[in-house]
Amino acid sequence: MPRPGMLLVIACCALLLVGWNVSRFVGIEGRIRAKDLTFLPAPAIARLLALGHTNTVAKLRWIDSFAYFQYQLDHLDDSVVGGGSGVERLYSTLVHLDPHFRGFYEHAALNLAGVLGRQQLGLAFLQLGTLNLPHDTLIWRNLASILSHEYKWEQRLPGAFDGFLNAWAAAETTEPGRQQVWHWKAGLARRKLPGLEQLPYWLDKLRASTPGSPTGDYLEGIVRDQLARYGERELNGLLAVWRIRHGGLPSTISEYIANRDLIDPLSPVVGDDHLVPPRIEDLIDPWTLARRYPDGMPVYVPVTVVSDRPVLRNDPFGLAWELRSGRVVSQGLRRQAYERQLMWFNVELERHATAVGRWPDSIEQISALTLKKPLPPPPSDARLELRDHWVMVVWNPDQKNPWSLR
Repeated sequence: MPRPGMLLVIACCALLLVGWNVSRFVGIEGRIRAKDLTFLPAPAIARLLALGHTNTVAKLRWIDSFAYFQYQLDHLDDSVVGGGSGVERLYSTLVHLDPHFRGFYEHAALNLAGVLGRQQLGLAFLQLGTLNLPHDTLIWRNLASILSHEYKWEQRLPGAFDGFLNAWAAAETTEPGRQQVWHWKAGLARRKLPGLEQLPYWLDKLRASTPGSPTGDYLEGIVRDQLARYGERELNGLLAVWRIRHGGLPSTISEYIANRDLIDPLSPVVGDDHLVPPRIEDLIDPWTLARRYPDGMPVYVPVTVVSDRPVLRNDPFGLAWELRSGRVVSQGLRRQAYERQLMWFNVELERHATAVGRWPDSIEQISALTLKKPLPPPPSDARLELRDHWVMVVWNPDQKNPWSLR
């Protein structure tokens, strides 16, 4: 057993050792480590020097490069001896050593595009990632975000962006992954609204799905949404012709026909809101149809022919079209928009109930709550009910004979 004197000596030595180590940090400011690249071989030479341990060498070199990332934040200059881009060379080497590690592509895009502003190089690394990791959802999603927000492909090149989304969907191996792409495509279709260019794609997906399944119902809703928006556009175009015919615009029919491609039927320029037909069916008389469609009526216009006379179909949801505030509106789209509002309200209601520890017992109690998202007032053709703590909408009348899509 050590003597008491020996224990005292050991304790004093330990204190001196700790004090000596701590003394070096007294008065020193905390600083993030940053350094330039000291040795950066070309990709082929790096693979040779790795002696077969390419994955391990790539990860160690990547971890060591974090200080170089901080250096770029401070200096924004990645030039290296001999010319060229240090960041580009670094990640080209790392990808060459281990092409199946997602982090290399994401960090390359962050360094080159986000820090140094070289969007094309960042985009190139993400595109390389889709080739080496074709089923990686995160790389596809990052690439889609850059093409959409930085390069504005949705507005400038909608056809090319739609083709990119098709390639992404084909690369996905899971149903949730494919649905993520469908969300992008559905959003693109809603914002674009020139016609129905995407409809064949969605119909193919719908026919391949199981009727009544969650995926089938989701795809069916997308197709009805697109057809209803297209129907609104075309019926408002017919409304524009009807208004011109009845003196709504200081123009002649011949001038309208000559310039109809220049007139956006969704724009307020098509006429005064107060000038509307007595019945919405008046928009589809043969004269108006002939002037709107001199080369023949497109197939998905919501008009059918019965006994040689044009007849207005219900909207794709099986509901009558409406004239609201001088516009033709799909009841199905209007109801869909309200149901989305109600969905977000129910999310807010659940947060509130979780916080206070109890759920409201009636619609009246819910209406009296002060929430970030207040309860949206129901339209005139709807009432609200409380079912299992959730606010549900009941429509009157319900939809009848929705379009057959399969």
